[in-house]
Amino acid sequence: MSRLPNKTIFLTGGASGIGLAVAELFLSLGSRVFILDSSAENIATATIHLSSLFPAPSDSNNPKFTLTQGDAADPDCLTRAIDKCVDVFGGLDVVVLNAGVLPKMKGILELKEEEWEGVMRVNAFGPFIGIQLSAQKMIALNELKLQTQHQPSPIPTTTPTTTTDSTPNPTANSTSPPPNIGTILLTCSASGLRSRPGVSAYTMSKFAVRGLTIAAAQELGKYGIRVNAVCPGVVDTPLLRGAGLGGGMVGREGVMQRFGTPEEVAKVFLFLASEDASFVTGSLYRVDGGLVDS
Repeated sequence: MSRLPNKTIFLTGGASGIGLAVAELFLSLGSRVFILDSSAENIATATIHLSSLFPAPSDSNNPKFTLTQGDAADPDCLTRAIDKCVDVFGGLDVVVLNAGVLPKMKGILELKEEEWEGVMRVNAFGPFIGIQLSAQKMIALNELKLQTQHQPSPIPTTTPTTTTDSTPNPTANSTSPPPNIGTILLTCSASGLRSRPGVSAYTMSKFAVRGLTIAAAQELGKYGIRVNAVCPGVVDTPLLRGAGLGGGMVGREGVMQRFGTPEEVAKVFLFLASEDASFVTGSLYRVDGGLVDS
């Protein structure tokens, strides 16, 4: 599998659970990771954990990872974070929009409007604005790169040799497809493929991510940007436990009869971020232990 040495990864919701597993895996393969997370407590814990695994180099101006606190659904905050990522690491190769919320189970008849809006803001609007801002940055960086490559050469000091070869350049005026300039990955959910009672707002938000993934892939492909989503099933994370779904029979709903692990999900993110998935876009990859089929 192609690895990601020296690639810059921008990751939201990366200080715990699946996001932290993604950060750890990508760092272990030589990537540089910028993490945006809303929880100061999780950032502090993740900083200690990642620092123990990936000590800072002697050159403090060349960090392997950076964590910063912020709201991944706030456009101004997200803009500043993306700009900082580019300033610190010099590029933007892969964006993983993983930030999300999972409220405790509550039926439609009891769900308050502000609770529904809170879920949709983080889980649906957050990925939308994340795609918009990161794609704009990727395109701008690529245009700058092309401008630099096509700067006029210095005037030669000697007369160039002329040639009578009139063979046309096969690449001139070609309609070759655009090169891949970036990859955007979203965390969807098995709840974006099926539903269950008590999580209507969450299910609705993840169905939105499912549609957004396909729509964004269709629009951004012409720029050389791939967009895919990972759909985890029941994975043992603080988010799941906080919603009261960390025990009982929940972990046995899939055909594999167990919880998934964040590390298992992270490996699918790695595949989709790598060149091994260079022809994959607009896809939703289930990592659910057969939950949707059960």
